[in-house]
Order: sequence, then C-alpha cells, then structure tokens
Amino acid sequence: MQENIKEWYRPGSVDEVLNIIRSDQGIPYAGGTGLKNSPVAGLIDLRRLNLNYINENSSGKMIGACTHFNEIANYTWPDSRRILGQAAGQAASNPLRNLITIGGSLAFRPVWSNVPTPLLALNASVKAVGAQAAEYSITDFLQLKRSSKFFITEIDIPPAPGFGVYHRFARTRFDYSALDLAVYIEVQSGAIVLCRIAIGNAIPVAIRLINVENRLTGLSINDSQIPAIINAVEIKPGHNPNFSREFLLNMLRTELLRAFTKIREQVDAN
Repeated sequence: MQENIKEWYRPGSVDEVLNIIRSDQGIPYAGGTGLKNSPVAGLIDLRRLNLNYINENSSGKMIGACTHFNEIANYTWPDSRRILGQAAGQAASNPLRNLITIGGSLAFRPVWSNVPTPLLALNASVKAVGAQAAEYSITDFLQLKRSSKFFITEIDIPPAPGFGVYHRFARTRFDYSALDLAVYIEVQSGAIVLCRIAIGNAIPVAIRLINVENRLTGLSINDSQIPAIINAVEIKPGHNPNFSREFLLNMLRTELLRAFTKIREQVDAN
C-alpha cells in the first residue's frame, strides 16, 4: 500500500504529463501493479491519454503503452507476432493481466513480466517521451537505466512472416518464471536466412544470443549441426532459490532443441 502519496494527477495530454514529470511532482502509471515498493509522493494517471490500442500500419503493429496484457493475449495476431500474445497470456494471473500494461511492464520490469523476451525475438522498437525521448530498439531500451523522468507511449513490432516459438518455464502456472525463451526464424528454400533467439528471467535483463544466431544462419533447417550448436550454448544464470545454475542452463538447451523441432514441423507443414 502507498502511504506517502500527496497528489494524484489525471492529465489529458502528453504535454501535461511531461510538465508534471519535469517538476518532480510524480511518476506515471497506468495499471499500478508495479508501484508497490515505489516510494513516491505523486502519481500521474495515464489512462486518459488514449494509449490503449493495437493498430496496424505499413510497418507493422503499433501497441499503445497502456494496452493490458489480456488484450494482447486475446488479440488475433496474423503471424508469428502471436508469441507476444502467448507471453502476455502466461504472465501473472487473469485478474492481474486485466491491469498490467505493456508500457508499465517494460518500464518497471517486474519479475512477473515475460514480454521483453518475445519483443527481442520480434525486433520491436519502443517510443518514449520525456528526459530520454526517442525511439529505441528493444535491445537498446532494455539497457537504459530505469527512470521516472520519461514514459513509454508505444511499442512497434514489424511483420513477422516466419516461424516463432515461445516457452516459459516455472514450477507452477502462477509462479514467476525461472526461464523464458523466444525463437523467431525465417526460412527460404529450406535454409535459415534470419534467426533471433532471446532469453529472459534466468538472467537480470533479457538478451539475444547473437553468437548462436550467427552460427545457425545459413544452415539448412534440418542440418545435423543444429543440435551440437544448441548443446554448446553458454549463459551465466543468476541466482535462483529453487533451481541451480546448471539446471537452468540444461533447461535452456533442452527447450531450444524443442523449439527447433517445433519450427521444423511448422516448415514442413507449409
């Protein structure tokens, strides 16, 4: 419970929000699920800014920062961007998914959020305004220091006509995930022409496995080298009270192998 709140703002425009942020009077929020341990004196409600939408343009899908996880999970995605919907639909509980927003999840990066991983695999970009106003690649955005001096307005995802797989590993359905991974691959004439592999939760910040992607690109989707490349994957998992680092590394390799099996099945079916 927040005990120090003195002001509650409900601005109707982005400029109003920025004026409040610049004067250090409050921090922005929408769903409010990430504010439990935030010592703040003022809150800026973003829900009047009309940032709750999923739209299409020539460059892909645009998702407003205040769009809730359940809206993303229940949306009919036309291609492999559906892995974002799968990640959102597996996070937290159903009541919380009706509150959690994609913008807040990226800004606060709570332990229940799985969305950075598929966004990395989908090569998304993040638009923000404020002290750090810019359009960032999702990779660059995840490296930014968390700050209340700016807020996210939109997440853009280019078309994903290839094949995608998302996996979340946790002890129970409602437990925080110990590992999640997203794989996106494009195949032409049986060869991998584009490969993105992202992992999260087992490490502090979700990342792409660039070296592994480079080794896989150019190979046949059925190449016998693929299992050996995957079994050589190395990461340094962070501390987890329930699973050893060795277990998480082995789980990653196992689930990557399964992901490639699923993708081969998808390629064969098409």
